[in-house]
Amino acid sequence: MYRSGQFKPASASLAAVIMFVLLLSIPATLNAESLMVYIEAWDPERIEQLEDEEDQLDVAYFLSAVEAGVMDVFFDADYIVFNAGPITGVEEDGRRSDQHVLSVAHEGGADLLIRFSLRFEQDGNGMPKPTLGELSYFRVDGADEMLSEQIEISELLEEHAELTGELGFKIGTAVARRVLESS
Repeated sequence: MYRSGQFKPASASLAAVIMFVLLLSIPATLNAESLMVYIEAWDPERIEQLEDEEDQLDVAYFLSAVEAGVMDVFFDADYIVFNAGPITGVEEDGRRSDQHVLSVAHEGGADLLIRFSLRFEQDGNGMPKPTLGELSYFRVDGADEMLSEQIEISELLEEHAELTGELGFKIGTAVARRVLESS
């Protein structure tokens, strides 16, 4: 019979197991690398020139979904992941320079940086569609570029589809997997 002040053997062992698991997880969290994700339109001026403001919003939503896909994969791989948000400042042909983005990543405390720029073209109906991506993966300290490649978006997709969050998320997860496989 159980009396006040006494532990049941099952409860004591369960509590010990839980405490042990929690103690083991602390060092893993402390050693996790932090990753900043920066997703952008390759030619933002082209996006701003779209006639329909709804198309501009579709592109912004799409880019956000790509970012979410990248972040999701890295979070699941035990990285500390955060996004850059909008980066203002130094421009290089309508885009932020790598050095400027690396500086923002360093100031944010990132160990690693993924920069993915998407080029959009207009399809036959005048709708924006992603065609080409430029992927860069950096170690922030020392600004070491560990991966740089151009990716035909058609390589990542089974078929062309409209700009949707689901499509953007799929592209983001495919990009993140490429980076993880290369490192």
